[in-house]
Amino acid sequence: MARTVRDGWRVLREEGVVSLLRKTGRLLVDVVIAVPLFRWFLGSVGQVLFRARNQQRYATYQKEYDIDESFVFAKPRTVLTGRGEISVGGGGHVGGGSLFEAAEGTRITIGEFARIGNNVRIYTSNNVPDQNLNAPNSEIQKWSADVDIGDGVWLGDNVLVTPGTSIGDNVVVGANAVVTSDIPADSIFAGVPAKKICDK
Repeated sequence: MARTVRDGWRVLREEGVVSLLRKTGRLLVDVVIAVPLFRWFLGSVGQVLFRARNQQRYATYQKEYDIDESFVFAKPRTVLTGRGEISVGGGGHVGGGSLFEAAEGTRITIGEFARIGNNVRIYTSNNVPDQNLNAPNSEIQKWSADVDIGDGVWLGDNVLVTPGTSIGDNVVVGANAVVTSDIPADSIFAGVPAKKICDK
């Protein structure tokens, strides 16, 4: 009988270890394979839905504003907003996270073959700087003016174009520049504020 009890304990220990190994193996399969596969699947579905939503938004922009059908919204999160007019020629593209804001009564005009980087900001309205800003928004004075950007212009990432500025044809504006005055055609500008680097 002692032998049977000993054998029984041995069998239980062995089966328990085997069972534990099986459960651990299943858990490893779940963690190593199934969970990442599930996350990948969810991520893929999420990306498809995100792209579809952006494409729908961009199609709405093309109806609401004068955006040529061949202009490409290359990355997500670009926003066109405002009650003003926005006109963009064909053959160009804009990166992600950019903002074109046309205030009521103003216009943003972008020519053909414009290459606009990521996080570019184009505004037609701003606060008047020489005033007491310690006041409610309703009392803050604003000034507005059109923005004109020519054909074949390349705006690098993070460029800021302020109200009332005009950028000529065939111009490069370097990354992180702030355009505060007109830029003549066939030139390269960079810096804060943007200054002429050279002619093209």
